Amino acid sequence: MKRFVVRVVAVSILATVRPTLPVAAAEADIRAGVVTSSLGESVLAMTGPLLAAGTTLTLITPGPPQTLRSARVVSETPNDGDDISERTPGPYYEIVSADGNKPLPQLAVAVLAGPATTRVGDTFSLHISAALPDVRARWCASYEGIHFTLWSGEPLKTQRIWHVYYAAGANLHPTCEPGDTRDEGGARPSSFLRYFAPN
Repeated sequence: MKRFVVRVVAVSILATVRPTLPVAAAEADIRAGVVTSSLGESVLAMTGPLLAAGTTLTLITPGPPQTLRSARVVSETPNDGDDISERTPGPYYEIVSADGNKPLPQLAVAVLAGPATTRVGDTFSLHISAALPDVRARWCASYEGIHFTLWSGEPLKTQRIWHVYYAAGANLHPTCEPGDTRDEGGARPSSFLRYFAPN
């Protein structure tokens, strides 16, 4: 298959987790990543232990309105970028649609398995666990990239529990609010994710 080049580099932006939701609980209960697709092939970047072939994923696409898609892991795939020194371990995976032959979205947030979901206006609420019963996804643009975030409830009004910055490689119209990117400390580093189209 054509290789997707995905680099993940630690940066100083920190996920926001306030004392009402301990950081350890958030990290234990949620595992998320970013999916990018091009020319009919899709790759998942998700840190943590290796995912087995066949692992199911729920994808939340940008909106409004947001949509849900189901996908599954085919295999781990190497990050074959030419600048090894900038990489941190993914791992990275080839994934395919679990909804028949429908192509996967160009960009999406992925969470493990298939949590119970509820439509809330133009968004979805994901029941990840007892500690995280109402997880919501949000996207916003900075000048040159997109901030993907997961929240413990309504975005910007609850705790930010996961955050990845996606470098789009283009000038964008900024839409982010201060809470999307603010460093409030006390949480794990987020990631800087850059996607390059396949060769």
